[in-house]
Amino acid sequence: MNYRPVLRFVFLLCWSAAGAFLSLAQTAAPPRPLTLIRPSDSGFDALLTANFPGLDNLDGYAVYRPFLVLLRNDTSHTVRAYMLQWEARSFSGEPFRLQDLIERYSPAPAAERVALGPGEMRLVSDHFDVSPKEYQSQHQHNWVATMMAQAGANVRYSSADHNSVVAEVDAAVFDDGLCTGPDHHQVLMHYQRELDAEHDLADAVLRLLDQKAPEADVVAFLKAESDAAAVANQSLSGSAFVYAFYRGRQADRLLAEYRRGGIENVMARAWKVTQHPRMQLSVLPQP
Repeated sequence: MNYRPVLRFVFLLCWSAAGAFLSLAQTAAPPRPLTLIRPSDSGFDALLTANFPGLDNLDGYAVYRPFLVLLRNDTSHTVRAYMLQWEARSFSGEPFRLQDLIERYSPAPAAERVALGPGEMRLVSDHFDVSPKEYQSQHQHNWVATMMAQAGANVRYSSADHNSVVAEVDAAVFDDGLCTGPDHHQVLMHYQRELDAEHDLADAVLRLLDQKAPEADVVAFLKAESDAAAVANQSLSGSAFVYAFYRGRQADRLLAEYRRGGIENVMARAWKVTQHPRMQLSVLPQP
């Protein structure tokens, strides 16, 4: 049985024909800044109270408030990945950087990830990133309350000049492959390598299945990929290491699918990944 129907070939042909139009559309794309609503903005308190009720009564809120920001996607595009960073100064004028917000885990394929949907708003700090719905859940609410209390008791935050705190979107990757921001943390490169590694490994697995490789051989192949990624830092660096890391993570996810539902689950996950045409990310031209 061939695990790659002719339908996929037709789909890729259609996507290729649209490629020229896509590149033209990218050059004319309007700016896509994500909206940051800071504590100094007039609408911050009302939005916070309406969407995160009771948060302003949590222990530590007064100290940690300057480090909070409401992040909203006012574009018509889904954001696949983003990075925020904070800078501040102490009352003596000494600059210091806070922890940058790292990627939230998502079990979905990279090409389907929804980090911030159109119209969605999230409460973000250098320690947590929650939606209004997530905040309502007991686990996430308790996590935010714990982080708020710890920050409020942390001299690092209490010693900061609150007027000096600046939060910015360092990078955002949109669903059509366009990226914005200075990208000091190489989010674009990391997401591109993740897309490539995920697609490459899914292709390799489907080739094995097309060749009617024994189930044990497919599992052995995935374990070898996972093991190789675990020691990649000994011989690789930069973009090559990032690619190896994400390829290993994809192998681990496919192995988890195998444990959950056998080779059929592995095939389904690999097939789902390959349904998305390969994408080359590009930086949105600035006006």
